[in-house]
Amino acid sequence: MLCLFRRSGIYDFMMKEILMGGFLAGVLCGCASTHPVSLNALPEKPTKLQIRNNAASLLDDLLNDEQNVDKVLVVKSASPDNTALIKLIAATAATHKRELDEMATNDPALNLQATDLPPGEIAARNGSSKADEHALLLSTGVNFEFNLLFSQAQAESYGQQLATVAAKNSENPEEMHTFETISQTMERLDLQVITAIRTLPEK
Repeated sequence: MLCLFRRSGIYDFMMKEILMGGFLAGVLCGCASTHPVSLNALPEKPTKLQIRNNAASLLDDLLNDEQNVDKVLVVKSASPDNTALIKLIAATAATHKRELDEMATNDPALNLQATDLPPGEIAARNGSSKADEHALLLSTGVNFEFNLLFSQAQAESYGQQLATVAAKNSENPEEMHTFETISQTMERLDLQVITAIRTLPEK
């Protein structure tokens, strides 16, 4: 417990010192030690460039997976309409992936390797991905189509948001337009997937 810190008026004095870049005094009963803390050690607010690169990197990673989503149809079957939709999603993702690669080639500041995810998030994503793959491989018929479409609804919605964030934090008008176009395209695909889910027959 703090030793009469607030009653003596020292608390207000020390808070002013902190705001002025001084030291944080940790005073415990029976202990009179202080521990200097550099304000430079506090996390800095990310710049627009960092946010743009982080969102673009996550989007690039997503598109890299999405361009291969139709490969599951080699071993699984779906209705003609849903097969066509999944192939459209894969082809569209491949196109957007090439657009990101081209932007990164023309803009050295665009780093597509800046996912910067903490290890816990990476582990959780890997676990979720394996669970989704397991569900797809073990399901058949309507259940398979639902699992596949549901995964694509999540992917398209997430990609739309990533592209929107990248666009808002882009300084180059052409790059901003490209990200906005990707966002709009993924939004349309998301709506198509949701419509397809709603028209699935009863299980």
